[in-house]
Amino acid sequence: MTNALLKLKHDNHLYFRKCLKIKDKKARIVPFTINDSQDRLNQIVTDHYTKYPDPDTRPTLYIIILKARQQGMSTFTEGLFFKAITLGLPNDKPFNKVAMIVSYDDDSAKTINDMSGRYLQYLPDVIKPMNRPIRGKGIYFENPSREEFKVKPGLQSKFLIETANNKNAGSGYTINYLHISELAKWQDAETTMTSLLQSVPDYNGIVIVESTAMGVGGYFYDLWMKAKQGKNNYVPLFIPWYEHKEYVTPLAAGEEVKLDQIEEELVQNYNLTPEQVKWRRKTISDKLNGDDEKFKQEYPSNDMEAFLTSGRTRFNTRILTQWLNRAKAGEQGNIEYGQFVPQHDGYITVWKHPEPGRRYVIGADTSEGLATGDYDAATVWDAETWELCARWHGHIDPDVFGEIELPRLGKYYNEALIVPEVNNHGYTTVTALKRVNYPRIYMRERYDGLVDEMTKALGWRTDARTKPLAIDFMAKCIREGLIRVHDEQLINECITYIREADGTTNAQEGCFDDLVMASAIALFVLSNYLSDYFDARDPAGSMYDRQDNLPHALRDDRGHFNSWENY
Repeated sequence: MTNALLKLKHDNHLYFRKCLKIKDKKARIVPFTINDSQDRLNQIVTDHYTKYPDPDTRPTLYIIILKARQQGMSTFTEGLFFKAITLGLPNDKPFNKVAMIVSYDDDSAKTINDMSGRYLQYLPDVIKPMNRPIRGKGIYFENPSREEFKVKPGLQSKFLIETANNKNAGSGYTINYLHISELAKWQDAETTMTSLLQSVPDYNGIVIVESTAMGVGGYFYDLWMKAKQGKNNYVPLFIPWYEHKEYVTPLAAGEEVKLDQIEEELVQNYNLTPEQVKWRRKTISDKLNGDDEKFKQEYPSNDMEAFLTSGRTRFNTRILTQWLNRAKAGEQGNIEYGQFVPQHDGYITVWKHPEPGRRYVIGADTSEGLATGDYDAATVWDAETWELCARWHGHIDPDVFGEIELPRLGKYYNEALIVPEVNNHGYTTVTALKRVNYPRIYMRERYDGLVDEMTKALGWRTDARTKPLAIDFMAKCIREGLIRVHDEQLINECITYIREADGTTNAQEGCFDDLVMASAIALFVLSNYLSDYFDARDPAGSMYDRQDNLPHALRDDRGHFNSWENY
């Protein structure tokens, strides 16, 4: 290979500029110049190939991209894979390689097919391999002549284009380079992805998954969150709008930009320039019909903003995003013989241990106890500060939950008031709590038709009347800053908790709401019934202000309420 070809092989900027042509926004055919956003992706690939120069021991690179508008990630990925199977990437050869692009529908597949055809059409003859286009399905880089194929077969590489509705996509191939496009829009993404990923080798491959956000929850959301948390092998890439150099509008001579409250927050958080603020205003006004929320969806400032503004979340997304930014890990462990014992796989996570004289409320949501499916969950709240102190989360039999785990947790937190849900398997948990004589169990009022009067019954029953009350109150607590939460897991459940078209609320499909329900139950009881279960105290020193249902600790010397957000 000549020095010139070696330079092309090792320098993507040079190869793209000299060898590939694209159609620009003015419908002109121009050289492919890698932009700043594309170069972020290019750098991830380059660093990987530099770190692992030997293709035999180079682990397959997995990248997941949360896209904003017009960054050109798909265009770059197609160009990179086109190069990989026609010229080769550093220290690699293009023979017998398969690149597959899987798009979400036929129209997008056609766009990709046109793009790859354009790459081939304008590829310099000196590096253009023999090829045989497959109508609408990509290109085979091999000798098109059957007579000559045995003597001179060519690269025998393939650039294949599929759609996500083909559940058998990838079957029969070893896919060296896999591009998954707009994954959030796929139907049954998990089934198709599972099939495709089995075709990717463990070494010397590249998998690039990209998508715009389509609301919280779902396969792409889960994949992205796990990548952020380091729980899978994907490298996460998100590029906010303000890092695009072209997203500025020049100021006129002497022009000053006066900021509104939202703009002041953006400038403070992201160091925006006046030119960027002006561009944002102009874009909202001219392209988004004045809709500030639409701007967040089309041009997000952070990854969670992209997801939150494109869904139907029940709780305040702005505050949830702030909570996520300051979430912190708690101590994980179990309670044994009345003491907290740190254990890496414990059921309990603690942010604040109990303090003498403090009162606590525990909300408990019970599942079937199976190893899969919904979780058993309990959340512990300080009755004075309304701060989440701890949570219990796991799978366990409902009787064990009530006989052992909840009593241990309650006694550790100064014999806290436990509010167990009694729906379904919750009745087993409540019965177990009663059997071990736990001293403080919430009792609800109910109408007894046999005696024609209101009676008391153990536990909280969630139904069409009580669920909206609890969820609406929790929404108020979040919106007005009445509570403090450091638990990333609870925050994520709040994010994926949505309002359905009929007005009901639930976890988004594929997500959980066990911690949400446990918290909503605890907070509602805390706001209305706490004094029924604890001894009366001197009003001046009361931990709880019954008059207007607000945490006493958040009042100033004059009795005025301060949100946790002010601390």
